[in-house]
Amino acid sequence: MFKWFTKDSVEKDIFSPDGRIKCHFTLKSGRIYYAVSKNDKTLISTSALGFQIFGEAPLGDNLKLIRERTSRHAETIEMPWGEDRFINNNYTESAFYLSETKEPHRIFTLRFRVFDNAVAFRYEIPPQPKFQQISIKDELTEFNIDPNSTAWQIPAYQPDRYEYNYEKSAVHNLTHSVHTPLTLKTPTGYYLAIHEAALYNYGSMTVKLDSKFCLTADI
Repeated sequence: MFKWFTKDSVEKDIFSPDGRIKCHFTLKSGRIYYAVSKNDKTLISTSALGFQIFGEAPLGDNLKLIRERTSRHAETIEMPWGEDRFINNNYTESAFYLSETKEPHRIFTLRFRVFDNAVAFRYEIPPQPKFQQISIKDELTEFNIDPNSTAWQIPAYQPDRYEYNYEKSAVHNLTHSVHTPLTLKTPTGYYLAIHEAALYNYGSMTVKLDSKFCLTADI
C-alpha cells in the first residue's frame, strides 16, 4: 500500500510480524529519526540519521517525505550450513522516499525492515542529475542506547584488528571506537547486538560514544 506525502513532519510506526517490536520513524523539522521498542519498553531512544559528505551539504537536513510504501514478506530459507537447516525470513518493510526541500533537491530512500527479533535499515542513494558521485565524510547514524547499559566490546583501529579479548564495561565508560558486532545488555534486561550487513563498496562500521553519551557510527 502506498501513502503519499508532501510535508516535512511525519510519524510512522512499523511493527514486527508478531507485533512485539516497534520501529518508530519520525520526520521532524526536515530531519529524520528512528526509535525502537519491544513490548512497549524502549531499546533505542530517538536517534538521528544522515551523512556528512565531502564538498556537499549534509544529507539529512531540509527533507520532506514524497511517498512511503509498507509491505510484508515471508519465506523459508534452507541454509547450506549452520545449526538450523531452515530459517524463517519474515519481516515488515517500510520504504520512505525522501527529497530535499532546497537546492540541489537530492533524493534518497530510507528502508526499514522489522523482524520478530531484529530491526534493520539502510540508505539507498540513486544517481541523479546533480548528484552523480558521493564521497562520505562521516555517517551520522545514532544508536541512542541507555548509557548505563553493559557492553562487551573490542577496540577498533588496532594492529591486530579483531584478535583481542572482549572486555566488559558500561556504555558510558567507552573511551574509544569499538568493533561491531557490539553486544549490549540494557538496565531492563534486554540483550542487543549492533552490526552491519550488505556492505557493497562501503567500509565496515565501528561505533563510538559521543559527547552526549550516545553511540554513533564511526567510519
